[in-house]
Amino acid sequence: MDLCIDGILIYLGMPYENIPIESRNNFRITNFEDEDVVLLRAKHPVLYKNREFRIKLRFATGRLTDITLDARLGNPNFYEVHEEDKKWLLDNFGKPSEEKQWGVVYNLKEFQIIALVDPRGMDAQIKFRPRKNHIYFDTSTIDNISSVSGNLELLLTDDNLWNSDTEHDHLLKLQEKINNYIYYLETKQYVEKHGNNFKEKIIHITFQHTPSDNGFAFLEQVQKILQPTDMSLKVTLPD
Repeated sequence: MDLCIDGILIYLGMPYENIPIESRNNFRITNFEDEDVVLLRAKHPVLYKNREFRIKLRFATGRLTDITLDARLGNPNFYEVHEEDKKWLLDNFGKPSEEKQWGVVYNLKEFQIIALVDPRGMDAQIKFRPRKNHIYFDTSTIDNISSVSGNLELLLTDDNLWNSDTEHDHLLKLQEKINNYIYYLETKQYVEKHGNNFKEKIIHITFQHTPSDNGFAFLEQVQKILQPTDMSLKVTLPD
């Protein structure tokens, strides 16, 4: 699930840093320091799939964990709005996985949609959140690039859990992202912005969670592949 706000593509799992500082003026920002949570509320309605919503974005530990679409836009009749929500969901996402007294649930491949009405108040909201244990990688981008001690270092951040039921998907997406890093270096796409005077090109992977045995075996294979090149692999594990 993604949408565009102020020209920024918003998607579940995106890093908070991907929202330009100048664009954050279009949000009301609340920081919850104890929980490492940042809540952004768009100051103006946002158009998504031909309908306007108020948007709330919740970031936890630097990643977008859920997107809330509020369809009320000042209309206090939440039951009426909820029926409109259900029709909008049906038109855009088909029949829901579950229907409950308070709303509907969609269990899609990568994320879950919950459309709810709280009978205790006037909430008519559609919440998008990742499926449990979903693996997040934006495989098409470089997370960060810097020059360190005369070397060009490409940072790759992996903050996904290593669970047996998602390990295969995890390894496939990690491989795809590393392949894109290798291609970026092989085609010298860095030269225009960073120059070409480097002793070594390093792909630096930082893990939020310790890899599984298969994860370590995969990293060993990547190191072997890079040995005859001017690229190398650096791995940082959690404390």
